[in-house]
Amino acid sequence: MFEVNETVINLILSVKCKASIKTKVLRIIIEDSLNHSYTKFPVILRWTRNFMDIIVDFEDENCISLLSRIYSRIRASEKKEINMIYNEIEWLTTKCWNEGVSLIMSGKSEGGSAWCKQAIKFSPFVNERLESQLLELWPELTKAADCSNN
Repeated sequence: MFEVNETVINLILSVKCKASIKTKVLRIIIEDSLNHSYTKFPVILRWTRNFMDIIVDFEDENCISLLSRIYSRIRASEKKEINMIYNEIEWLTTKCWNEGVSLIMSGKSEGGSAWCKQAIKFSPFVNERLESQLLELWPELTKAADCSNN
């Protein structure tokens, strides 16, 4: 099954079609792969990066739901596996935070808040310094968002 999924993902990434179609196919395959052990987690994270790179609607609740499942899988991973996927977790944390900030600053506080909170959840798997930085920035960001929404 892994080979089929990999082929479908490579195909969908290489053809010209709407980003919404690409993200839907990627999300379905990623979610299915999280439910089964035939796909190694580093591969799932690579597919998740592809998904995040082409996402159009960052307010789509399916995205946050998928990230929550990725978080649960990371949390259940052994330290050795986390070390192998460190760069992907760091990238995912940064991407979530940046998208959250962008949404908040554009007046979409609820969606942005969900993305930033997801980044904060991922951050301890990167390092304590990043986690403390995000936790320190969070109140400032929410305060700035409240000021810009008034």
